[in-house]
Parts: sequence; structure tokens; C-alpha cells
Amino acid sequence: MAAIGHMGNLGSNEEKWEIRLFSRIHHSSAGLIRLSLLILLFAETIMAQNPLPWKGSMAKQGAVTVVINPKTPIDKREFLSLTEEWAIGGAKAGPDAMFSSIRNFIVDEAGNVYVLDSKESLIRVFASSGRFLRQIGKKGDGPGELASPLRLSIHRTSRELAVSQNSRRITFFDLEGKYIRSLNTGVHYIPQCEVDSEGHIIGLEADFVSREASFALIKFDRALNPQAVLIKKPIPESVFKGDPYAPSPYWVVDTHDNIYFGFPDRYEIIIFDKSGVIQRIIQVVYKKVRNFF
Repeated sequence: MAAIGHMGNLGSNEEKWEIRLFSRIHHSSAGLIRLSLLILLFAETIMAQNPLPWKGSMAKQGAVTVVINPKTPIDKREFLSLTEEWAIGGAKAGPDAMFSSIRNFIVDEAGNVYVLDSKESLIRVFASSGRFLRQIGKKGDGPGELASPLRLSIHRTSRELAVSQNSRRITFFDLEGKYIRSLNTGVHYIPQCEVDSEGHIIGLEADFVSREASFALIKFDRALNPQAVLIKKPIPESVFKGDPYAPSPYWVVDTHDNIYFGFPDRYEIIIFDKSGVIQRIIQVVYKKVRNFF
């Protein structure tokens, strides 16, 4: 099992971004939104290897299972240790591995790593060994060009790479970098999206204009026609006050098209099945931190 992370030095005038591959050495406990999902995936295996009494509770709310975890972890020992296998980027990197601002990255089934540099508006692809393979896209507003890209997703069936952009556009390439098509999101401001195995687009619509300003996670068809609003959350007041730590929604689609959604106003992950029905809610008892904004 491998984990990939990126590092950025934001404290200096010269940003030195790099992406690193780590392998897992050992794990010893079940343990918060991308890291939380990683922990969930490991949890069952970990508990089987290290059985300790769980002090949480489970309840049914209609057809939905609600799991409430206690504030104190089952096991306080180290959960995960990593050892670095390779690093791309940094101060001494060559032109093919020099990043201005890594916004997002994903890994395909072959282990290739797709790194989205939002400042340069392009994607660099690296083999599982760290070797540079190719560049996809460039800055611009034309076919195959990108403007303020924010998120990557791979349509696993058609093997298309979807790039969602802050410019109200979703651009699709094949995995070799050939431009396929673009969608204008029109009235729907969905700067970030993912694509499931059937081609549905799951996007977060941000409505900053109406009186009831809100985030909405919406499932669209391939042509971007809305199919269902999965969940809606009011935009926190702290966002409009310029709070750099204001909560922001996060979601991910797994290989079975289940959707995991979290919003940091609560320690909670909501799991939808592929039809958009809530199946499970996972919560953690926590003490709310004072907001200074």
C-alpha cells in the first residue's frame, strides 16, 4: 500500500513544491476529509489485527445507520508510518518536475500520477517510478486549454480525465492527453467535480449570490443536466468574513460509485450509495473550537 502527498514551502518568497511517494511500513490502530477516508478504509483491517473494545454506539434512523465514535480513540498508539520511496519537484527539480502550485493529484489504475498545477494551468503525468511521462493541457481558453483548474477525476469506464475549472468549465482528455470535449457549466457554478463509472458528474455547486447562500452536492448526467441534489449546506458566515480557516466541503467517489461527503463544521462523514441514497453516517464526539472570526 502506498500513499502520495505533496509539500509546499509557503513561508519563503520562492515556493518550492514537490510531490512524494511513501510506502506504508506498519499500522497499529484504528484512528479525520481525505485523511479521514483513508483511515476508514484501513479501519476494518486494523481492528481485525488489533482487537480492542469499541466504546461507541450504532443506531438506525430509518434506513440509515448512524455510527457514533467516542472522543477518545480506541488505541492511542501510532496509526501509520511512512517511508519515502521517491520525490518529484523541490528546489533542484528540472523543468519537467517544477511546480508552482500543486492543487490536486490522482493516481490511475496503472499507478501513474497526475499532478495538477493550478498556477501554471497544466497537468504533469509521472510513472509509478517517478519518471516524467507527459504534460496535459496548457493555460488558455481554447479547446484543450485550461483556466484556473481546481480538480482532477478519472472516468474509470471510458478512461477519460476530467478537469474542473473555476472558469465554469469542465474539460475532458484521454489519459494520453488528447483533448476530447469541454462542458460549460452555465448557471451552475461547480468549480470542482468528480466523475463516476457511469459518467455521472458529481459536482459541488457554490451559491454565493442568493439570500440563502449555500453549498450543494449535485449529481448531473453526462450532459450536465441535474439529476439529484444529494445534500445542501449553508455557507458559513466566516467565509464572507475572510476567515482562512472557514470550513469547506469535501467529497470523494469510490470504485463502487459510493459518495463520501464531509463538512468540517462537524466531525461527520455521510455515505451515499450510487443511487444517491444515504446509507451510513459516521460521527465522532468532539469539543468545538472557538472561532475567532
